[in-house]
Amino acid sequence: MRTLLVLALLTGCGGSPATDPAPELVAEPDDEAPTESPDDDLAPVERVADPLIDADDFLFQWARSGGPAFIDEVSLRADGQLIWVRAPTVGGRPHALETRATPEEVTAVRQALARARYFALDPSYREPDVMDGSQLILRVRAGGQTHRVSCDNRFPDEVRAIRSAVEALLTPAREAALSAAPEAAPEDFDPSLQVE
Repeated sequence: MRTLLVLALLTGCGGSPATDPAPELVAEPDDEAPTESPDDDLAPVERVADPLIDADDFLFQWARSGGPAFIDEVSLRADGQLIWVRAPTVGGRPHALETRATPEEVTAVRQALARARYFALDPSYREPDVMDGSQLILRVRAGGQTHRVSCDNRFPDEVRAIRSAVEALLTPAREAALSAAPEAAPEDFDPSLQVE
């Protein structure tokens, strides 16, 4: 049975509302009576694991360069290990910082990747009419899959959303710690994270 709530507006003399309008409940028969399904005694469906969210082998790597300022490489693992390497392209010395991301920060990056359907992104996005500018390389290993995305002056919305999640890791406190960190060695940079 379904219950239908009927609210009647009662009017008194001269069209003025009556003093006590009250809702009225009316029962209506259902169009279809519930029937038992042969599947009623099956176990509930479990959520299918998404390696971007759940895989223990998760490794996210991100490299950006933009003009003459610097080159950044960021590596984030499922356990929160965060490595940030920065090399100024003009003057200065490169530095490497190894620190920990909070579980919430790791989750935010992993969720951004999942929402972007990272493994379905094209491997390359290029703006053909720009010779120099901003480059971004992303590589993810999760659930036995590895996918690399290269952006050369062209950044689809999905990549912009991922970039925002990563930039949230690069807090002023971590940037200050990076500046005070030991000098980076050449092997701290991953040559496979360079724009081709």
